[in-house]
Amino acid sequence: MKDARDRFRLYAEECQRHLQILQRNLQRLADRLPLTAETVETLIESDEGLQVLDQIAYRYIKLQDTLGKLVRAFFALKGEPVERMTMIDLINLAEKLGYPMDEALWMRLRALRNEITHDYPGSHAEVAQAVNQLVQRLPQLQAFLQALQRAA
Repeated sequence: MKDARDRFRLYAEECQRHLQILQRNLQRLADRLPLTAETVETLIESDEGLQVLDQIAYRYIKLQDTLGKLVRAFFALKGEPVERMTMIDLINLAEKLGYPMDEALWMRLRALRNEITHDYPGSHAEVAQAVNQLVQRLPQLQAFLQALQRAA
């Protein structure tokens, strides 16, 4: 088993990779932002547009999953007893220590995961709203990631 420092480094690198790919794909939509239900409908009608939306959803899910692992590895590295702590406990600890994340933001970011992956007729407005919120929230997620990396 790798030690906490190695796990932290691996998760940080993985987060950066997901973040970069996510940002590149969001950039491909920049001229269409903020998205509307009609824009999403047009995007999913083309293979390229659907691939961009799928990549955004996939990378966002992977980014948030890996960020959760990174937070756990970060606190293990700092000597905190993380084995029995829930993710919300870890987020609350991060907030208490002054990191730019809180329970409400984390839960909103979690909710975006479900909203961004809606794949049924009539859900275009929800997908558009979720992508638009992701664009707005991504700097906060990135700031949290950078703060953990600086402090590690």
